[in-house]
Order: sequence, then structure tokens, then C-alpha cells
Amino acid sequence: MSNEKSPGSDAIRVQDIKYVKKDISPILANFINMSVRQGLYPDELKCALIRPIYKQGSHLDYGNYRPIAILSIVNKITEKIIVRQISNFLDKHNIISDCQHGFRQGRSTSTALKQFTDYVNNCLDERKQVVALFVDFKKAFDTLGHDQLLQAMEECGIRGPLNNWLKSYLSNRSMQTVISGTRGSEANIRYGVPTGSVYGPVGYIMHVNSLSNVIENCKMFMYADDTCLLYAHKDLQIIQKCIQKDLENIIKWSHDNGIIINMTKTKCMHICSPYNKPKLNSLRVVGHSYDCLHSKCSADSIHMDTSIIACNCADIEFVEKFKYLGLTIDQNMSWKTHINNVCAKLRSALGKMYHLRGVVNRATLYSVYYALADSILSYGLSSYGCTFQTYLDQINSLQIRCMKLLVDKKTKKACHGEYNKLYSLCKMLPVQDKVKALIVLEEFSSEEFKNPLTHVIETRNVRNKKLIVPKVCNYYGSRTRKYLVPKILNNLPNEIRNGSFSKNVFKLKINNYLLANQNNVL
Repeated sequence: MSNEKSPGSDAIRVQDIKYVKKDISPILANFINMSVRQGLYPDELKCALIRPIYKQGSHLDYGNYRPIAILSIVNKITEKIIVRQISNFLDKHNIISDCQHGFRQGRSTSTALKQFTDYVNNCLDERKQVVALFVDFKKAFDTLGHDQLLQAMEECGIRGPLNNWLKSYLSNRSMQTVISGTRGSEANIRYGVPTGSVYGPVGYIMHVNSLSNVIENCKMFMYADDTCLLYAHKDLQIIQKCIQKDLENIIKWSHDNGIIINMTKTKCMHICSPYNKPKLNSLRVVGHSYDCLHSKCSADSIHMDTSIIACNCADIEFVEKFKYLGLTIDQNMSWKTHINNVCAKLRSALGKMYHLRGVVNRATLYSVYYALADSILSYGLSSYGCTFQTYLDQINSLQIRCMKLLVDKKTKKACHGEYNKLYSLCKMLPVQDKVKALIVLEEFSSEEFKNPLTHVIETRNVRNKKLIVPKVCNYYGSRTRKYLVPKILNNLPNEIRNGSFSKNVFKLKINNYLLANQNNVL
């Protein structure tokens, strides 16, 4: 645990615990074991100090602040021990739905984005139309009912003494808001999990785990409370019917599980190739309220005509672009808007580096580059980087401008007119090569796309263990993993492609090869 963590209501700091860790470890172990066996958790550890973090909008609206809970250090240690065992149990028995990427070992926003973009590109390669529904849950972590949360954990296999312990952990919680050192009055908490707690995220993904069971038609991607549904077909009417049905199922599920859908922030997007766009698009998805759906179900049960029931529910807005897990997705999957956003941030970082170059040393300037520039262009690069070369050239030119600031004047002058040499001198990969390296590294442990060529005659490609590169219909197909992974690996030397390396060694060899061969193409 970091020493920078703020102390909770008991004023005990992390470093205080670390100073006496040899003496206090047996006491803490005994306390945790007794607490779980008896199913009791002390009320003294349940008080949270709330520091409101401003998000956006009016400063006078308390709904525009994120309530971060600062908990006792002893509470956090206890939570870490309990949550680690719960997570191991969930992973061992594959209890959490495969579509959930949040707060799971080996999963992240990158894995969710990778699967999302690959699925869409495969559908567009088959000349299908795709509709994406981005569902927004309002205050998801703050509205969970404790009884429903405990029931969801029991369904996931968390029963007996541990379920009793979690019931005690969630009950009788209190909080005090702290602003500029001033504490507000203590208030009881009857709903939700503490934002900032170790248990909160794991408890939430167990709570929403049953959501995947009500989805009948769509492909679903989840990262905690960020939920996206995708349905692909050549007939738009079929798409509309299937999306509408699954949205209604989510509305009913949310009502039963105490979660509120924010219909104004829930959006739809029609994704299609610009060359396969329908002339008339009459897609309509209605965000029915639960009462409206209940009325229709009641009418249907007594064989009434549901079409005569008045409905004032608003349509879900169709948008041309949407920011999903940090990447701006457009309706043609061209990534032009997102790359423009990345370039704007890189220009801002470039300006900061320009002003710092005469103040800090070169090592510090490298750190600034990796913190402000490389981190921005690297996030989600394996997803948005499979776009047109002309778009990536914009990032490439900004990379070169950054590297001009990282080298001395003599080196810069020696590379005049051939600034691509700076990549080798700075030991950095151009954005085009970073895409290749990221894709093959992400699929390092997977054998899904690595099918070796077979032939009756032992040809050169068979002898060199080249992989099958499938045929694709359009440029969307050339952005899929099934096409890119074997093609990139086939362009690598035999000793790298067929060698038995660890992932770190494989990464090093690929980076060295790409630095020495920057003219290769995907």
C-alpha cells in the first residue's frame, strides 16, 4: 500500500502500520479470521470520510461531484485479504460472465476495446449493418440495495459465514463529508458500496453478473457499469427488433435489481461502411419506462391490442460518434475523430516539452514525453491504430517533432531531411510499428489466429512454418485479428516467429527488429 494514501477517520496512516508490521501482522490475521468465522465486522471500521471530486457541470449541483470514500487503513487491509480470496474463487469456477472485462485479472479496457473493434470489423467485412447501443447506468455504485447485493453474491457462490460477514460489513455504515478540513455531520448509508473501497468493484460485477442472462440477441461488452450491445445483420428491421427486445429486457432487469438507467445518456449508433450505407435509414429504438412495459405486458396477458396503449416514452438518440472506454468511435469506424483528438493532446504535450527543454535535463524530458505524449497515443492503439495510413501519418509527424526536442542540436542537424533516423537514436517505435508490436504481443498466448500452412508438397512457406492469412472482402477485414496476426508474424524472421521465448524476450526481439526495419508495412 502506498504511503501517500490518506488516513481514515481513525487517523492511522499507512506508514504507521508499516513501522510495526512484524508485531501487528499476527494480530491482524487473528482479527480477520475471527471476524469471518463469527460473521461480524466492527462498526468502528465502517465510517468513511467523503471527499467530493468535481467532474463537470455546475459547481453548485452536488450531482456533479464523485464521492470518494476514504476508509480506515485496517479496513483496507481486511478488504484486500477478503477480496483476493473471493476473486480467486470467481476465477477458478468461471462464475463471472465472459463479457465482463472490469476488475478482473487479465482483463482491462484494452481487452474490451480489442474484442469490440474486432467484432465490428468482422461484421462490416461480411457487409452487414451494425447497431451499437451504449447503456448508461445512473450512479451505479451508489444505488445498489444491500439485500439485492447479498442475494447476487449468494447466486455467485458466496454463501455461509462469508456472506454473513459481508452482510455485517455492509450494514450500519456511516459517512462524513470533508471539505477543506471541515467535517460535516455523520450520516447513515443504506444503499450502495463505498466508492474507493477494495470490495466495491468486485461486489458490483457480481451484482450485474446476471445481466448477461437476459440478453437474447445481441453481443454484449461490459466494463463495470459501461455496457454496450451490438447486433449485426443485413436487414435493418431485424436489427431494430432485436435491439429493442434486448433493451426492454435490460430495463426490466434493472428495475428488479435496483439499478437506474439514464435514458438521456443512453445512445445508439448505426455503424456501416460508407460504401454500403442504406439510402433510407428509419431505425428507431424506444427507451420505454418500466411502467410502460408493465402496462403492455398486462394488456398482452389479457389479449388486448398493445398498439392502442398510449406511450409517451422518448426515442433513444442516434449519434454519429460516441466516446466508449476512452476511444471516440464514429459511424464508419474510420477513427478520424479519435485521431484528431489524440493529435490535439499531442500538440499540447509538445508545447509543454518545448518550454521545458531549456529548464530540465534530457532524462527528465524523456520522462515528460512518456508521461504526456506516449501514454496518450498508446492507449487503445491496437484498436484505433488499424486505420488508414494517412491518419497515422499525422501522429507520426508529431512524434518526430517531439523527438527533435529530445536530442541535441548536433544530432538534430545531422538528421536534417532524414528525421526517421531519430526513432533509432531515441529507441522509439513509429506509431505504425507500435501497432504491429501491440497486436502480436496481445495475442502472444493465444493460438486462435495461428494456423500453420499445410500442403502435400513441402513448399518454402510450409518449411518455414508460415501461418494461414485468410481472405477478406474489404479493408475492414484487413483490420481484423484473424488477418493481422498471421500477416505480421509471417513478416518476422523465422528465429523470432518460431522461437520459444517468454513474453518479455519476445517483446524485446520484436522491438529491436522493427527499429531496424522501419519500412515494413502491415
